[in-house]
Amino acid sequence: MEAGVTHAEVRLTSRGPRLVELNGRLGGDLIPYAGQLATGVDLVRAAAAVALRERPDLTPTRALTTEVRFLYPPHDGRVAAVSVGRAAELPGVAHAATLVAPGDTPLLPPRHAIPRLAVLIAEAADEAGCAEVLARALPEVTSEVVPLTGGPADEPARPLPPGRPADRHPRPVLLLPRPRLPVHRDPPRRPARGRHRRRRALLRRGRRRQPRRRPPADRRCAAAAPGHPSSARCCGSSAT
Repeated sequence: MEAGVTHAEVRLTSRGPRLVELNGRLGGDLIPYAGQLATGVDLVRAAAAVALRERPDLTPTRALTTEVRFLYPPHDGRVAAVSVGRAAELPGVAHAATLVAPGDTPLLPPRHAIPRLAVLIAEAADEAGCAEVLARALPEVTSEVVPLTGGPADEPARPLPPGRPADRHPRPVLLLPRPRLPVHRDPPRRPARGRHRRRRALLRRGRRRQPRRRPPADRRCAAAAPGHPSSARCCGSSAT
């Protein structure tokens, strides 16, 4: 890729950074907006400028830390009410909004991939400051999700893993059938005939038959001395 905007996700582990995702596009989940709040650079305008073969303005005007927090239902159900309250008025909260309306039926993975109720964006000098802002804003968000009854979508939802906060959901799992790998088999052998059959039989028994080589005619009798009994058998003449 020579010109454009890329989106990369890297997870910091005990064995070093690990690349999770790399795409030639803008990021989703309000990531460009969070980047604009943190640095002042508008990636959407930058991507449009690059597409028009113009030089984008990438000069940072801010140096902050932002965090996006999505809120999820505790179980499958129908939304009766949802509100962010006065969260948007708290210091450090850059954005607060609901993502569903009363009557919607958010379903947890693997039924639905993104069953989000609301979103909060905090900005502060560092990561610890964003955590404090979100801790003050989360109590302002209220929701009521009535469990569904009856129907295939009303089955009990998969519980969250131990130690995972209720406002986060496990990553969706896509179950695919196991592919059938091709079985490589040797092609069927044609039945051996004649001498090939006999040769294969000898090879299987571990005894390979050596072909008989007859000496030239001028050397058949040279090996036998005069009067030797073999001279008669070689030449067919009688010794005198």
